[in-house]
Amino acid sequence: MIHRLKSRYVLLVVLLVLFFLIILSLDALKNTDEELYFKRFVNLKNKICFFCNEFKILPRLYVATIYAELHNNYNIIDRFDEFRAKIGMDPSVGFAQMRVSTAIWIEDYYSDNKIIFKSNSYEELVNKIIDDSTNIVYSTFYIKLIHDRLLKKFHKKPSVKTIASYYGRGIDYYRGDEIDSLYYNQIGITAEEFFYSDMLIEQFPR
Repeated sequence: MIHRLKSRYVLLVVLLVLFFLIILSLDALKNTDEELYFKRFVNLKNKICFFCNEFKILPRLYVATIYAELHNNYNIIDRFDEFRAKIGMDPSVGFAQMRVSTAIWIEDYYSDNKIIFKSNSYEELVNKIIDDSTNIVYSTFYIKLIHDRLLKKFHKKPSVKTIASYYGRGIDYYRGDEIDSLYYNQIGITAEEFFYSDMLIEQFPR
C-alpha cells in the first residue's frame, strides 16, 4: 500500500515537472516569435507603408493590429495553416493571418481589377494570401473597410482598440448595423498598448 502511494506521488511529481517544462518552452517559443514578428515588420516596411498609403491608413495602426492578432492568436497549430488551407479548411493564413473565407468575401464584393483581383480558383486564392505582398494588400484593405464602416455609422474616428478588435472578430460575417463603437476584445487591447508604446516607433511613427 505504501509502495503504491509512493509510486503515485512520484508519477504526480514527474507530471507536474513536465507540465512546467512545457509551459516554459511555450513561453520561450513565444518570445522567439515576438522577435520574428518585429523582424518581419521591419523587413516588409516598404510594402506595408506603400499599401497603407494606397488605402489611406496609418502604417502604425496596421502594424499594431497585425501584431496584436499574431500575439494573441498565433500558436503552434497555426504553423500548419497553409496545409489546412490547401485541403479546404478555413484557417487564418500568412503574414497578417487573413482567414481564407475573409479573402473570398473581399474578392466577391470588392474586386476592382486594379488592386483586388478576383481569383480563378480556390487554389489560386490560397496561394495569393500565402504570399506576403498579397496578404498585406488584403489585410490593409480589410482594416480600411473596418475603419470606414465604423466611421460611417458613428461619425467619429474609431479607436485603435475597436478597429483591431473587429479585425480579430471579423466584419464580413456581420451586418453594418450590428457593429459597436465601444466593442473591444484582447486583440484590441494589445493593439492599443502597442500603438501607444515605443515598440518599433522609429520605423512606424504615430
